[in-house]
Amino acid sequence: MTIPLGGGDPPNPLHVKATGGKASFMEIERMIEDAIQTVEERKLENQGPEIAALVGRLAPMLDKPQITPSSIGGLNMLIDLNMQVISQLEGSRYSHVQELCQALITVSKRLAETPKGTAPDPQQVKLLKPLSQAIQAGFAGGINSAEAARMIVKQIGVG
Repeated sequence: MTIPLGGGDPPNPLHVKATGGKASFMEIERMIEDAIQTVEERKLENQGPEIAALVGRLAPMLDKPQITPSSIGGLNMLIDLNMQVISQLEGSRYSHVQELCQALITVSKRLAETPKGTAPDPQQVKLLKPLSQAIQAGFAGGINSAEAARMIVKQIGVG
């Protein structure tokens, strides 16, 4: 699933000059940096729905009486996706989402380590959806601090 990036118009120094404005080299550089930051933030915001979609596909697979190789593969994809998101969060306005992504990685690893032929821990399975929802809320502005993210992880029961 891909969500349109949206955002503003790209910097256009030719338009500025054509309409009688003036733009210094520093202003143009700042405009370019702002545009790049906006694009990077939109990419991060799109990760919330990607994570939720993957959790939505995984949850029914984990309600089976035993873990399957395809569910383990899906959990590993979820781990990789969250690790990728964490690597992109540093220094962004969404850095607080890192705690939630790390909690989802912890739960996913626990589930992926379920011995073959046994059922995954239902308590861990139940944590997937609220964590993915919290990640989406973090990107949407509903959770806007690391302290709030920590409280959610604690409340959900990832320890």
